[in-house]
Amino acid sequence: MVSVIICFYERTKHLFLCLDSLKLNQEFFDEVIISDDGSSIETIDLVKSEIKKYPFKIKFVTRESSGFEVAASRNNGIRNSKGSYLIFIDCDLALLPGSLEPHRKFSQRRKFLIGHCKYLDEKSSLKILSDKKDIPGRLVQLYDQIDGCNLLKLVKRQRKLNLLLSLRLASYKSQALGGHFSLFKEDILRINGYDEK
Repeated sequence: MVSVIICFYERTKHLFLCLDSLKLNQEFFDEVIISDDGSSIETIDLVKSEIKKYPFKIKFVTRESSGFEVAASRNNGIRNSKGSYLIFIDCDLALLPGSLEPHRKFSQRRKFLIGHCKYLDEKSSLKILSDKKDIPGRLVQLYDQIDGCNLLKLVKRQRKLNLLLSLRLASYKSQALGGHFSLFKEDILRINGYDEK
C-alpha cells in the first residue's frame, strides 16, 4: 500500500490544486493523508468539506502548532498512514500526469527518491490557482515553457551531496527535502521519524 502525505497549513487553493493534480496520478497510490499543522477551524471545516469530492481515499489529520513545524507535521502524517511506502508532497505542488510512477517503479529499501520541481512565476501561479479548466493540459503547457536549467543544477547538486554524504563529508542533519520524495515507512521509523528540533 502506498500513502501520499501532504503537509498543509492554511493555503487551501494550493492544496486543492495539488489534490486536483493527484487525480492524474491516482493509479500510483492508495490513500492521501493531509497532515494539517494547526490551521484555523474555518480552514479545517472547508478542507474536510471539499475532500469528500475527490475520487480517492483522503484522511485529514491535524495537530496544534506554535508555528511552522513541518517535521512534526510529517511525523503526524506518518503515524496516521497505512501504507508501507510513503510519498511526501508539498501542498503547493501541482503534479504532471505520471509524476508519481517513478516513486513506485524505483523504490528500494533503505533508499529514498527525490523529485525536483520547476517553479512557476507569480503570474502563472495565480492564473492556474484561479482557473481550474483543463488542469492536465495547462500543467504540461506551463511545464514545457519553463527553462529546465534549474533542474539540471539541482540534479548535479544532489549527486555531489550524495557523494559527500557517502564519504561522510556532509551531514544528513542539515539536509531538507521539498517538492516530492519517497521511502519505505519502515526506513523512516527505523530512525524514529523526523527530528522535531
